[in-house]
Amino acid sequence: MNIFRHRLSPAGFLLLAFYLLLFLYILFRAVHLSFTHDESLSFRILLGEASWRHTANDHWLNTFLMRCSRSLFGDGELALRLPNVLAFALYLVVIFLIVRRADHILLMLWGSALLLLDPFLLDFFSLARGYGLSLAFFLLSLYFVLLSVDDWRGGNRSLRHPSLALLSALPAVLANLSLINYLIAVLVLYLFFVAKGIGHRSRHRWYPILLTLGLSLAVLITGVRHLLWLSEHGQLYQGAATLRATLDSIILNALYPVSYPSWLFRILRTLAVILFFGGVLSLVVRSDPSGRFLVVTILLLMVLGGFVAEHILFRSPYPYGRSALFLRAWYGLFLFLFTLHLVRTYRIPPWLYRLPILLTILLMTTEIVSSANLVYTNTWRYDAHTREVMEIVKKRADDSGHPLTISNHWLFEPSINYYILSRKMNLRRTDRNGPSLSTDFIYQFDTMPSPPGFFSLQHYPDIGTRLFEKGSAYRQHP
Repeated sequence: MNIFRHRLSPAGFLLLAFYLLLFLYILFRAVHLSFTHDESLSFRILLGEASWRHTANDHWLNTFLMRCSRSLFGDGELALRLPNVLAFALYLVVIFLIVRRADHILLMLWGSALLLLDPFLLDFFSLARGYGLSLAFFLLSLYFVLLSVDDWRGGNRSLRHPSLALLSALPAVLANLSLINYLIAVLVLYLFFVAKGIGHRSRHRWYPILLTLGLSLAVLITGVRHLLWLSEHGQLYQGAATLRATLDSIILNALYPVSYPSWLFRILRTLAVILFFGGVLSLVVRSDPSGRFLVVTILLLMVLGGFVAEHILFRSPYPYGRSALFLRAWYGLFLFLFTLHLVRTYRIPPWLYRLPILLTILLMTTEIVSSANLVYTNTWRYDAHTREVMEIVKKRADDSGHPLTISNHWLFEPSINYYILSRKMNLRRTDRNGPSLSTDFIYQFDTMPSPPGFFSLQHYPDIGTRLFEKGSAYRQHP
């Protein structure tokens, strides 16, 4: 079924409208969200502050693209977040290329929902971090893996798509080192295709193979060395003790904007495990005619096995939270391909799966709509109003005519300094030493005692913070 042949059908319009709405949502968030703690530390790297280079905060590809975008468009939030917004456009294109092979618009929407309708996943396409970039290139790599399988099934021994699958994994790793295991798995798959195609390849075609392998090994070795350095210097503070904890973090993050009973979480966790092993068992019992579901599952098992081996041998933590985002996207693709496998292999009639899929899409859409906002991200929710705070302070500083000072809880230091530097405010840079009675403004949490001699200028009850200004009787200027 091709819903895009000759002219745009109502079904095709529905799918593209769905993508466009999500892209506009990501774009508006990139414009309106206050710059967050970790984004601001990456901005400090751009300013040449060596103390933040080579830390876990330095996502190489993101830092490089932030620098390029900054040179073109300046220091604004959208300019620095633009690479990840464009990565979301790439992510949408790849999703469309994957789901359009389904037999019905409902299945296309199902695949799109599984890969998109997660508020935690969407958060990172609006931020200047490496996770959105890594997700886009990771899914692009998997798409080329699927094309490689199609080539193989069709008797095509070309290495074009396997090479693109491997090369697309490189920027994914450079944006997020958590994908090192995925790079290893795709490298093994690439070598498999090379070995199988040896008899069909002339001598001069080995040069691109060696170049592809050389680039891949260079990124792999550099990434592993940096991970070891980060581990030795206590920088790898994100991690889980078990694979179950990794799964728990994925489910908890997907549910973060809604209140839910504990039994719902347990049901979702149990269902996720059952569906995963059900998919593996189905491949054992019945062959996969397309080979797509089989290869994606084998790669996933290789990566999970790699995590287990690393944990046993080196006590390495399992991915957790945002470092496990690629596993969340991968599981979405797994469920989509599993659905197609069930429908096509077992000849399941449409009436049997339409209602459950429609209900699931409806629930996922409801969660996205209920969590939609232009104010906060869950990971750095405490920075929801930092921009508003600094706009208030900037107006006071401009009116005063002399440099003012601000102190704060240490969590707000990076984002406050981002606004001071990027907006060229008449305000001295702050530090991480905590609130000080010697400054003109104090920004802190409600749980901290109110500073004497200051009055509350602005209160943000949704995150429990308050901006204080020193009373005129107490204010002194040099």
